[in-house]
Amino acid sequence: MDPYQGLSPVIGIIRDAVKRALNLNPKPNLEILFLDVWRFASKNLEIAQHLPVGKLFCDTQLTKNELLLLLIVQIIRQYGLDLCPTIQLSNKETFEELGKLAGPATVCGVHTGFAFLPTIMAPFGRKVSIISSDNDIRDTLTRSGREGYIEVIPRDLFSFIRLRNSMHKANLCVCSVDYSDGKLFQFISPSLFEFSSLNKFPVYFFKSEVNDEGKVQVGLKKSEFLQDPSKSAEEFILYITANQNPARELSIKKI
Repeated sequence: MDPYQGLSPVIGIIRDAVKRALNLNPKPNLEILFLDVWRFASKNLEIAQHLPVGKLFCDTQLTKNELLLLLIVQIIRQYGLDLCPTIQLSNKETFEELGKLAGPATVCGVHTGFAFLPTIMAPFGRKVSIISSDNDIRDTLTRSGREGYIEVIPRDLFSFIRLRNSMHKANLCVCSVDYSDGKLFQFISPSLFEFSSLNKFPVYFFKSEVNDEGKVQVGLKKSEFLQDPSKSAEEFILYITANQNPARELSIKKI
């Protein structure tokens, strides 16, 4: 399934805007280039028709701002420019708590096309293990930030065995726990919550939002229900969807 199905006009408009900007200045300041393209795309009437307010887009249920950020970053990087989004921490003390944690921890999020936590944890020297079946996971990681100590664990029958061994080395596990029914990533698997509870690993929830300036605001919360995986998964959904308009459709379902 093409995640960008029906978005060819939007992609074309953004690509033309990037091309025009680079024709005028082949060696641009990346921050200025991004802001120029962002402001153009945000105000473009044709894009507004394809991305109406109050809707979510793609199978991963992205907001308009999330989708625009992903497309602009991907297109600019296609020109060999090492652009990564600007990240702002909404609760720095919780990120510091996670970074300085003596042992392992599980960090749950949802698919957005980015993976910001390895970069955020890099100053603390924390190694991050990621379970993924995505062949393009390295592209996702490199466009999310320039730093990070990362181990990619393939998603298969032995994923949790490898993950447990990795976390016994005090690694952080970072994983998107939403999965698709073939149409939308609308189901939350409880497997990682159960795994963490069984192994007594603390669980954190990670989310990101893209503001109207194209900057990424990230948040982190520690679960209050370590011994109850079902309640922890429900708490995660409430955290991810809080203050979202429109909110992602998420529900718990075993794979």
